[in-house]
This record gives sequence, C-alpha cells and structure tokens, in this order.
Amino acid sequence: MAQKTSRRKVEPNDKQKSARPPEQNRSGVPKPSALTIGDELEYRIARLHIFSGFFVRRGCPIYTIAALDRATDLDVLAFRYSEPFRREMIITECKSGNTAPLDRIFWLTGVRDYMQATQAFLIRKGTKWNIKDFAKECGVQVLDLARVTEIEATLKIGEDEWPGVCERAFFEANLATWNRALASEPRFWELYQTLSSEIRFDDAFVGINYLLSQLRLLTRQWGKPPDEPYFRFLLSESITQMAVFLIRIAEQSFDLSSEDRHGFIRKGLTYGNLEPQYADRILNSAYNMTRQAVQHYTHQFVDIDKSLFLMPVPPGTDGIIGFVDDLLSAYPASLSFPQICDLILFEVFTKRKEARGWLKRIFPQSNLAVRVDVIRRFIAMLVSIGACPAYVQDIVFVVGRSAATADAKQMPAVDPGQNSATLPADAGAGSNTERIQPPASDAHKPATALPEKTEQGGATTKREPHQEDLGLAENAKGPTSKTDGPDRQN
Repeated sequence: MAQKTSRRKVEPNDKQKSARPPEQNRSGVPKPSALTIGDELEYRIARLHIFSGFFVRRGCPIYTIAALDRATDLDVLAFRYSEPFRREMIITECKSGNTAPLDRIFWLTGVRDYMQATQAFLIRKGTKWNIKDFAKECGVQVLDLARVTEIEATLKIGEDEWPGVCERAFFEANLATWNRALASEPRFWELYQTLSSEIRFDDAFVGINYLLSQLRLLTRQWGKPPDEPYFRFLLSESITQMAVFLIRIAEQSFDLSSEDRHGFIRKGLTYGNLEPQYADRILNSAYNMTRQAVQHYTHQFVDIDKSLFLMPVPPGTDGIIGFVDDLLSAYPASLSFPQICDLILFEVFTKRKEARGWLKRIFPQSNLAVRVDVIRRFIAMLVSIGACPAYVQDIVFVVGRSAATADAKQMPAVDPGQNSATLPADAGAGSNTERIQPPASDAHKPATALPEKTEQGGATTKREPHQEDLGLAENAKGPTSKTDGPDRQN
C-alpha cells in the first residue's frame, strides 16, 4: 500500500515535469536549433554570390509568428543595393541530388513571393531545356552545375578562396565548441534566434533598437575579445545586421530633405511603427488612471511626475541620425556598406584571419578606400554610443593594417615623398592602384613606401601578391565621423 500511495503521489509531479518545456531558459525563450554544416553546394553558391557583390547568408530558417513553428528554410539568401538605392534580392535552392525539379520550382515561386525577392534560382546537376523554359514562366531561373563552374571561372574564383560566411571548413572546425557554447548560455538564446532568423530586414527601427540594447549588454559583458567563435559571431553579426538596418533607413529616407529625414528617423526610433499621437494618447490615459488610482487608495492628491509617462528618445539617436547622413553623403559608394562590413568583420574578427586580396576583386571600383572608410566611421559611431567594444575597432583596423604590412614586399613601389598609403589591386584585378589619404591628425607622419621588391643581403626577393592594404588602421582609435562625440548615453 505504501508503494501504491507513493506512486499515485509521484505521477502528477512526473506529468508536470514532462509537460514543462525541456529546453527553455527562465524567460521562456526556447533553445535555438544547433548549428548544422549543410551541403557543400550551398557554400559554393554562397561564395558565388559574395564574389558577385552580394550580402549573403546561408541556411536561413523561416518561422511563423514568435518562432512557434518552422515553416521552411532558405539555402542561400543574397541581396545588394544598386542606384538609386534599389534593393535586389535573390533566393537560391541548392539540390546536388537527382530530385524532381517541378515541385521545387513551384515551391520557389511561393517563397520568392513571400520574401518579395527579385529573383529565385534553382541549382541542379542538369535540367532539360523544356523544364528550364517552364521555370522561367514561373519566375525561377534554373542553373546547371556546369554553368556554375563557368561563372566561377569568369569571376576568377580560386579553389581555396572562401571569404566570409561561405567557408565550410571554418564551421566544421568549430562545430563542437559552437554548439557547446550555445547550449551553455541560455541568456543569448533570444539574440541568436533573432540573428539567425532575420531574413527580410523590413522593421528597421525595431531592429536597430533591439540590436542597440543587445550590443550594449555584450559590450559590458565582454571586456576583452571572447575566445569562443560562437560569442565572436554574436558580436560581429549584431554589428553587421545593424549595418543592414541602417542601409534600409537610408533607402527609405533617400528622397527626404535633411530636416524631414531627421524627423523621420527620430520618430521611428522613438515610436516604432506607432503614430506619435496615438502613443501619446495611450500614455496620457495611463497617467490619468494612475493619478486616480493613487488618489483613491491614499484619499489625497499626489502629484505624479508626468515625464514618467512620456516616450523617451532612445540613447544614441543622434549618432544614428548623423551616420545615416554620412551614408547618404557617401552615396553611391555607400551602397556596398553592408557587404564590406560583413566581410571585414567576419573575416578579421570572427574568423581571426588576415585581410585578403579578394576584397579588391569583389569591389573593383576605384573608390574602395571611401567604402572602407564608411565602415570605420560606422564602428567608431557605435563605440561612441557604447554599443560596441573599443577592441573591435582596434582588431579590425589595426590587424587589417598589420596583415598588409607583413606582406608589404609584394606591393608596387611608391614615392616616399608622397603623403599617402597605397591600396594595390589584387593579382586578379589588374594593376590599378588607389591611394588612401591619411587623416588630418596624422598628416605630419610620412607614409611608409611599400616596395614590391626588397633587397636582403644583396639579394633581391620578390613576393607574390597575397595581401592588400585596406588602410584599416588609419585613425582606428579616434572618432572620424560627425556623429562621434557627445552622444554616449547607454
């Protein structure tokens, strides 16, 4: 009897335990899916889009509201901006096997409409011409692997070139530690889930406010660069997605005057998608109800500070406004801002690699120095408002400089009397060079000539092109934008 009674008492508790979500933190945030490697073809197509100048993400899940259910996922998501601030988005489905193409074509048509994508691609081993023709009627482009190989040859993509997120070997090498760190830190589950599932980047103001709050927490949490690749990814990806949201705001305010643009950004950061008059009406009603409730329970009039019921302007708003002005002032060079920011941060900070020569080949424009300087000002702005650790600025730009200096021997010689740093073209990009003028504060420092050949003990040694000097270390520790300064609220 004692055993039976004990059993009846235990069973309800066991049911309660089994009904409780096994993988949730105290705030009820479910555990995100573990990192999976994915098919090699996905990384190959991601690399192809990167070398075509796109911002690329791989393995993007699509969830229903509040991430209650997973609808599907995107093998490769890519987008870029072209003049005049028009976004081009491509979704790609990669099938290395012999699956039937017609159902994938119809599926891609629906996903393309949901994503509001410009194009949809289906990558397969081989497809008959009539199926390709049918796919075009549905708005889907089918590419065979042979054609992908031809495009890679045209872009001069080497077998060992895997910049940014397209390097499968990086994720394979860090898979165990990545998933272990993810499981051991529930406080970052919500941020990781948000970053990995962001696909359309439509709610720019909501996204910026959320990322600013998370970046300030990460800045206070990690006083020194984290050792785990997962943690470095959280920091770099938050900064990168902030860049994407900022370019979205620049897109939306491209046709506005300076005064209207500032009001638009301030309103969006303060009220989000809610109209200010409605928000103020709600807050005023809350104020009156609170005052009446206090008077009812205390039987006396208590003066309540009405400023407690006003919508505050988020800290860092002036810095955001100033940087959007910078983006529009740097137009059209700023159109590649998210892509370059992503490549530099992921390669130098997350993967801890040196700045490679492929950046010049991906963006062969003559004003690459201007484009890189936009990233420098962006990170300096985040540091100034307490939303980015200062060591990110130092690592990205100082390491970028040291990487180039280490291989300075392969660069064309310049006149030592000229006060400029040289940005050489990569081996696959021709012989054009670009000069980065140093900031005024460093104008008194003569630039170091970077000879292509170096004499060592009477012998002349020539180094093969390997690195490029992006000028990343110029003014790395000082604010370079008009937005950097007094706005340090956090």
